[in-house]
Amino acid sequence: MTRPRRLARLGSISKIDADALDRLGARSASLPLRVTRRLFKKFKPRRADVFLDPFCGKGTSLLAAREADIRSIYGCDVGPDAIIFSGSRIRSLGLAALRPYLEDLRRRLAASTSVPRIPSKVRVFLLPRVARDAVVLRKALARDLMSNDRAQRDLAMTTMALLLAVLHGHAEHSLSLPCAHSFAMAPGYVQKYAGDAQLRRPRRDVLASIEAKALSCLTVSNVAPPRPTWQVRQGSALSLLKVFPRLKNKVDFILTSPPYLSAQTYAKDAWLRLWLLGHDYREIRPTYLETGSVTKYSAEMNNWAHQCAGALRIGGRLVVVAGDVRSKSVVKPRTIRTADLIAAQLRLTGVFRIDQMIVQRPRSSRRYLNGIPSVRKKRPSFLAERVIVATRIKRRS
Repeated sequence: MTRPRRLARLGSISKIDADALDRLGARSASLPLRVTRRLFKKFKPRRADVFLDPFCGKGTSLLAAREADIRSIYGCDVGPDAIIFSGSRIRSLGLAALRPYLEDLRRRLAASTSVPRIPSKVRVFLLPRVARDAVVLRKALARDLMSNDRAQRDLAMTTMALLLAVLHGHAEHSLSLPCAHSFAMAPGYVQKYAGDAQLRRPRRDVLASIEAKALSCLTVSNVAPPRPTWQVRQGSALSLLKVFPRLKNKVDFILTSPPYLSAQTYAKDAWLRLWLLGHDYREIRPTYLETGSVTKYSAEMNNWAHQCAGALRIGGRLVVVAGDVRSKSVVKPRTIRTADLIAAQLRLTGVFRIDQMIVQRPRSSRRYLNGIPSVRKKRPSFLAERVIVATRIKRRS
């Protein structure tokens, strides 16, 4: 007797589909899906109807939440590129739905007579014609994102994410000369290195590259499982309750990874994608939580801790991944434990109980931020990743 096939739960997606969607664009310092899955399996509370990630990045945790069949999923981030990637992952469109839309975009691209100005630093990476087509497509997608038709918005968001994903990298479908795929390198360095290594900007059909990328990360089927209630909004985690005012005391589970002081320069790393989206990274960089000052970082984490306290219900769980960083002081370099700074601010709210502080010491190449080990007495010492597990409790009298 054959056993009946177990059906996917309402709103959930399969592990295979989640793994494929995780390939939809790389972003600096993102938690790997395998790590996020492990944290969900170990720390997701029994009651977890509402999930929130205040630093959602490329949306890995939102994808894991959907795979875990959580009913309501919310994420926010200050990065415009992060919102595109997160929004496309939670939508989970099939390839069959996307193909007719790409054909329509091809007709619109052929009919366009627009000749946008391409900055010289962009031309280091892209041929002018390729850059022109990318800009024309971005403008068409931006118009579709404002459509009253939800299906049109979904298609535009997914295609925008695919466009950002192929903008630079070293894959056969990447639009740029071979370079890093998770961050945009400095134009001056790339120009010199490309000259020395005799790298050439490839001639690409932008829409063909988008479709090639879609083949690697979208399912062929047009039938997707029902989506949970979800929202991905652009906004600061320091103003979480203004971004999501209806979530006050409603969230069951928060899993996130705040910036590790100034270890990662998110806006600068994404300058090429931000340019394509119509932004100058220097203008929006102040909105990112990026500082080398421990005092300022602690104050910002205190603000954020109060925002999380306001969002979580009593008994709700907060899981924070934070890694050690090296201070940039030449006089007295030291290791800063960002997890200790965050845990201290959680305690100061008076409404969090720290249940666990888990320490992992992965090798440099396996850290989420690829930290560089220091050498002391010919033995390398590695920076640690720490996981804080806390519970929202009633305020102590």
